Amino acid sequence: MTATAPPSPADYTLEALFIAGALGQLFCIHTFPSHAPPQGVILYAHPFGEEMNKSRRQVALQARSFAASGYAVLQCDLSGCGDSAGELTDAEVSRWLDDLQQARAWLAQRWGADQPCVLWGLRLGATLAVLASQCQSPAPRLLLWQPVLDGRQFLNQFLRVKLATDILSGAHERTTVAALWQQWQRGDTIEIGGYLLTARLADSIAALDLSQLTPAAPVIWLDVVAEDATDLTAPRLALVNQWQQQGGAVTAQVVTGPPFWAMQEIAECAALITRSCERLAG
Repeated sequence: MTATAPPSPADYTLEALFIAGALGQLFCIHTFPSHAPPQGVILYAHPFGEEMNKSRRQVALQARSFAASGYAVLQCDLSGCGDSAGELTDAEVSRWLDDLQQARAWLAQRWGADQPCVLWGLRLGATLAVLASQCQSPAPRLLLWQPVLDGRQFLNQFLRVKLATDILSGAHERTTVAALWQQWQRGDTIEIGGYLLTARLADSIAALDLSQLTPAAPVIWLDVVAEDATDLTAPRLALVNQWQQQGGAVTAQVVTGPPFWAMQEIAECAALITRSCERLAG
């Protein structure tokens, strides 16, 4: 696969703006073609926590490539995240879905309701995109980057970060993942890596399960893998097969590159940008 050349700044226009969201104003970056009306619109749903910050450069590069290819792209910080209004302690999945609905309405107002729409998401944002697509009419196409399959398992991984941090800091009181879940069940708020997670937010994320959803529109699924991997992992391939058996138009592929959303240093995956542009065009 030949890497796509970076677009020229003359090919796209960037604007920062705020739109109404569930908890107040949502900070957005709007990237669109400079020389012609867009052939479609793309709404991006970001991942959770530090994964959002680690992936900003990759997402920005992708948005510019999409814009140079003829799409208008809207990136929104969801309520309580990034530079948008509200606190994470006030957030939950239903409010994030409301944000995405408002963002799509803004795109329809800006570029016309008849513009073809793609919901693009990364990690937990990809999971939200699947759910959001079922609440929107007509259902938008989906571009899923490394979607989280199960919200509860995702939170368990997040909780293990806290356990590891506690060990490294020499904390005298050791705990377990099960004990942390019990804190949420009591209604407590838990601080993990600088993020405050309420019981309400944890419950809403834990309820996310892609195996219980069937996409209502075509899906492009792209996973980033190490060099020696040639296919999705077994659980992820099983879900793709399930969706296809349920009548879903799903294509899934892997690209080789670094897991940029989880790297200590900011990283890029050029192959993912190239493949995403190719698949969207196809």
